[in-house]
Amino acid sequence: MSLVTFNCLAVLENPRVPDDTKRKSFVVDAQVYLNGSIAGLVGCLRWYNANDFVFPDEPAKYSLWIQAANMTKAVQHHSDSLETKNYHFAGDILDLAYLGPPDAFSPFNRAIAHVCGTVLAVNEKDSTFDVKAEQYITALGTPGVIHFRFNIPNIPRYNKKKPLPAVGSRALATGRIIDVERLLDADKEPVAVKHFVLEMDSIIRRKAAAQK
Repeated sequence: MSLVTFNCLAVLENPRVPDDTKRKSFVVDAQVYLNGSIAGLVGCLRWYNANDFVFPDEPAKYSLWIQAANMTKAVQHHSDSLETKNYHFAGDILDLAYLGPPDAFSPFNRAIAHVCGTVLAVNEKDSTFDVKAEQYITALGTPGVIHFRFNIPNIPRYNKKKPLPAVGSRALATGRIIDVERLLDADKEPVAVKHFVLEMDSIIRRKAAAQK
């Protein structure tokens, strides 16, 4: 089993209907703010507008629950202003709540990721571990891959021992998205996401399957 969901505040803009025969299926751009010191994340999201919600003419703020995967060239974003490399992730909106115009209150809040996947690497010195997960999204029609690096914080809860999982095991972890590391081309320009960086809140560890 593998899954990736985000719970976050985001500014949504540029809603568009890529197929006139499917008027309830929207594509929308999402700006997710992480904190005041780094740039936010940009997502290309699909949403099935079952209740005929009317998007305002101007960008607005929403509370979102989404399924997410890495943005790839296989995802058709239908945008005239953004390229594939400008997006950090793609996904499906599972639920949204309209909160008002972008300046109604600060958008900087906890963007939470819930991740279930395979542990690829563990660094005991830095108290970090890397997870590869897969999540089905509509734009791909298949599970998309997405990578995370979890930092276990130095808090009293983990004073005695950091709950690091084993390489090759399965982990269900939750954390706050604090940064993103990107792959660069020969000109040092970002072209794709390497992994999202999270500060871990909780983890359920499962032992790796025994080798036959």
